Amino acid sequence: MFYTTGTVVGKVNATDRDLAGSLHAKIKYCLTTGLDLFAINPKMGVITTITNTLDREAKDKHLVTVVIRDMDGAVNGLSTTGTATITVGDINDNVPIFTKTSPLDYEQNKNVKLEIKACNQAELSGTEAQWMSIPVDVNVLNEDEGPAFSAPTIRFTVKENTPKGTLIGSYIATDPDTKSSNGITYYKLTDPASWITVNRNNGELRVANTIDRESPFVQNGFYNITMKAVDASSKTGTGKVIIVVEDVNDNMPVIPPTEIVLCEKEGELGSVLVVAEDKDQKPFSDPFSFSLPHGHEGKWSLTKVNGTAAMLRHIQELPTGIYHVPIDVTDLQGFGKTQTAKVRICQCRNGACLAKDHSVSLGPLALLAMLLPLLFLLLLGLLLAFFCVTKREKLEFEDVGDSGGILLKSNTESPGEEVDSSLITIPTTGIDQAVKGSVKGVNAGWSGNKSFSTIGGQSTHGNGMHGASGVVTSDTQEYYSGQYDNQFGTQSGQFGMGSAINFDRYLAQDATFLHNWRTNGRYINQKLAYFGTEDGRYADDLIHSYGFEGAGSAAGSVGCCSDFGDNDNLDFLNALGPKFKTLGAVCRKT
Repeated sequence: MFYTTGTVVGKVNATDRDLAGSLHAKIKYCLTTGLDLFAINPKMGVITTITNTLDREAKDKHLVTVVIRDMDGAVNGLSTTGTATITVGDINDNVPIFTKTSPLDYEQNKNVKLEIKACNQAELSGTEAQWMSIPVDVNVLNEDEGPAFSAPTIRFTVKENTPKGTLIGSYIATDPDTKSSNGITYYKLTDPASWITVNRNNGELRVANTIDRESPFVQNGFYNITMKAVDASSKTGTGKVIIVVEDVNDNMPVIPPTEIVLCEKEGELGSVLVVAEDKDQKPFSDPFSFSLPHGHEGKWSLTKVNGTAAMLRHIQELPTGIYHVPIDVTDLQGFGKTQTAKVRICQCRNGACLAKDHSVSLGPLALLAMLLPLLFLLLLGLLLAFFCVTKREKLEFEDVGDSGGILLKSNTESPGEEVDSSLITIPTTGIDQAVKGSVKGVNAGWSGNKSFSTIGGQSTHGNGMHGASGVVTSDTQEYYSGQYDNQFGTQSGQFGMGSAINFDRYLAQDATFLHNWRTNGRYINQKLAYFGTEDGRYADDLIHSYGFEGAGSAAGSVGCCSDFGDNDNLDFLNALGPKFKTLGAVCRKT
């Protein structure tokens, strides 16, 4: 039936037994459902349409909920809910059409012949006239259709664990127009586990990975993939491949690794049910066989309950605790191995083990935490004691009178370069051989052994050192004897006028004395190394004032380079005086 907006559908009647005309009897109407299609007059209860889209062919009945409330709809009024059913009537708003009951295929039937007859529902009576009929020819037009598989669904059977590369079968498609498979390529649309490969040229299906019937991708033993065929014009067609996965005996029965609780009962031996599982299907699974391995029958016994379970009993009193009981479990084909059941024997309450009574005590970590501070204090004390015992006392340098390593004060009166000719030190390798033959130095045998020679002046020796007004030459040899407690040194010298003085001095066998010599030797070596750089410093030499050096020197007061002008003048040796001759006579070898 055709409706326009505002068409009256019906009227809802309601009464109130309160005093007529009072506010208690004044009723108000409203809708709670169907508000997109209908409306109701709040005073009169008349239902009208608010749309013109009501279609009987789409929905011929509508249910709406009506709420009525007294007190003129006030919140504190009493209310009642009711349901109204609205039925949509039919009108002649649809034209007759021909319908197709099955698809038409140009390749199968290019022309369809129909006969159409017009007749009334009531049969003709009292006449021999026939109903009018006319023939109708339907021409089917051709379209470029995509390739079609030989069947919408194809099924193959494969055993699980089939080797890779095994041919399963072929699933090919043809072009409906040419009835040929030439130029068609094949692809996979779905392959959840990637178990199958498809040859693009001929549609062959092969095993790509291990097929497992127990995989979650296999449902009820079936594994499905979807294939697509594409022709030269990029038209496509799809097909479904169902792979039936046959079971093999590749799983053995196992006992779940969960802990089995055996409740201890006073005065009797307890028992517990042991259940095994097998992922394979029959006949590769239950009924299972249960037995105890040889040598384990003394404490436990097994009694089969059904095809998947056995009753485990202990046949002697056992203390509470956890026991690992070996059990041989095999399937119907005899495939299996020894499984281990983890059994806990304990006191139970309602089938659950009671918690053990725990005493309050210190664990090993707590004890270790308490002992660590004491160990650290003990270690600290030992370290302090070790340092105190092994600490070397501060050694002071003492003038023993014959060290020869005591540093003398400089005769310069202000900071600057020392230019006294007596302090000029040069290697003996740089002196003329004739001079070296006439003058020999003094050797001192300690950690830093040094030999000195004096050229062109007067030489004196005192306190292990010597001074001269001439040029001092020195050679330094670094050696040290390992015999710390029994070492002595020898000093000898020969002076230019043919007189020689030999003397031996024994060094004291004392560790402090040796340490002093070693320290002096290191300091003198540093000083000698510093003097080795003197030549490079002459370029920056400055003029300094020097005090008068006194009388009595054969060469007089000299500068830094005055002695080099007459290196061959050895006349000063003739003026050494009688004292030196007496000393030379005493020291001369006999």
